[in-house]
Amino acid sequence: MVERWWSCSPAASALLALASAAACSVYDGSLLQPADEGGGSGAAAAGGSQAGNGSGGAGTSAGTGSGPPTGGGEASEGGGAGICAGSAGAGGMEPAPPVDITAFGTPIALITEPQGLGSRSLETLRDGELPPEGADDPSRQYDTYTGESGRGEDWLGYDFGAQRTFVRMLFQNGLIFFDGGWFESISVQILVRDEWLEVSSKVTPGYAGAESVNFRVHQLDFSPTNGTAIRVFGEPGGSASFISCGELRVFEEPAL
Repeated sequence: MVERWWSCSPAASALLALASAAACSVYDGSLLQPADEGGGSGAAAAGGSQAGNGSGGAGTSAGTGSGPPTGGGEASEGGGAGICAGSAGAGGMEPAPPVDITAFGTPIALITEPQGLGSRSLETLRDGELPPEGADDPSRQYDTYTGESGRGEDWLGYDFGAQRTFVRMLFQNGLIFFDGGWFESISVQILVRDEWLEVSSKVTPGYAGAESVNFRVHQLDFSPTNGTAIRVFGEPGGSASFISCGELRVFEEPAL
């Protein structure tokens, strides 16, 4: 837990937003591994890392003599976790992973003029940098601290302006302060015909709220749901009633 400290200096300037929205890419689960503190932090996160990158091949062919030649069997030695990795004994390809579409949305939040220690820019939510778990630099997060307590709800998300088929969100919480910085409970809501609807989601690893660790990454999976906007939603925790977030990403069902 982090003690709150105060500074009169202006907040750090907004970090660079994601590269061109045209660089839509697939997600292979690597964002659940926060980047090291050293250089290159979050390189995989910027727009979603490509599946099987550097993993020694897609593994579409059968392994060394095992399995039928139709793509079944284990990938040959060095075969990676590519989209088309051979499915052992399945006789076909594994399903394509969800597609990271974060760059196509517009960041939205209940609190757009925060007064806390974090960045003042919503673009921080998708700057592609995932601080390592346990880090304590508030400038690498967006938080909703305003100095006012008693807020009953809080949320962060993206508006896409057109229908998408959402299947996953990735939420990296920010710093856990003594007076807030977490959700009491977290859920996913999708905007369907101008109404926010909550969807049942599986959170991995389980969300611990006030007992969480700074900059821990959580994956929220749910059934494919059509909508035009999406957000993480819940009651803000602590006596100061606010949440914090290091990175927030959205994934869509891959096209057939």
